[in-house]
Amino acid sequence: MRKSKRIIVRTLAFAKREFKLKTRYKWPFLSTTIIMPIIHALPFIILYWGLLIGSSGDLSEITAENYLAWVLLGSIIYSTYSLGYMVFRLNFWSEKFWMTIHGTLIAPASKYYLLFGTIIQLLIQGLLSSLIFFIIAFVSFPTSFINIFFVLIIFVVALIAGAGLSLINGTFLLINENLVPFFDFFLYGLTFLSCYAIPYELYPSFLQVAVKFNPLYHIINITREVWFNNYSIEILWSFLYILAFCVISVMLGIYFFNKYTRRFGVHGY
Repeated sequence: MRKSKRIIVRTLAFAKREFKLKTRYKWPFLSTTIIMPIIHALPFIILYWGLLIGSSGDLSEITAENYLAWVLLGSIIYSTYSLGYMVFRLNFWSEKFWMTIHGTLIAPASKYYLLFGTIIQLLIQGLLSSLIFFIIAFVSFPTSFINIFFVLIIFVVALIAGAGLSLINGTFLLINENLVPFFDFFLYGLTFLSCYAIPYELYPSFLQVAVKFNPLYHIINITREVWFNNYSIEILWSFLYILAFCVISVMLGIYFFNKYTRRFGVHGY
């Protein structure tokens, strides 16, 4: 009886320790256990809302000939942007664990070197991971090499924009891990309203307005339009919009990284 009681007490002690470790940062715990499961259901709610009730038009942009390329191009840009968006958070997380992050913070080189050096590495990684998708998209829906060249430019812009915001993401990992889930929510919101997997026509009209303001939507949409050779004046405006978003992302990323790491230091060891 005493042995059984001792086993239960020790087991509960470990359970209590694990629970306290998991709830050390309240928002990450709530995000993982409650909020994200609910959020992951939203695309399907929107999809069936659009199909059954709120669709504002037909699926004229998707045909039997281009649907595979349509899906793959959206996936390529989404994956590329996410790769950039998460890079500094993951890098800083590792350096924080290894306790080498202070060397990065006090390095005399400009943080632009850090940003664009990382982007070059990501560009190689992203192209390697996307190559098979590009090949399949080309086989299923051939396009001109000039269109492919323009798509690669958009690919680079998406990577730079994501990496710029990743500096903000990584900065808040260093100074307050409790704020990290909000960056997950932000990425999920961009993805949810990007039309990378759900056609624009299937969104209810009240969300279509928000979609039009989403830079990730414009990056994905212009990629598809260029690949499908559907050039128009809207493509020019979309490109200028995402170019401005890219520049602002980089400037904000450098600003937040320099300002807040100096002011608050590194916390959470």
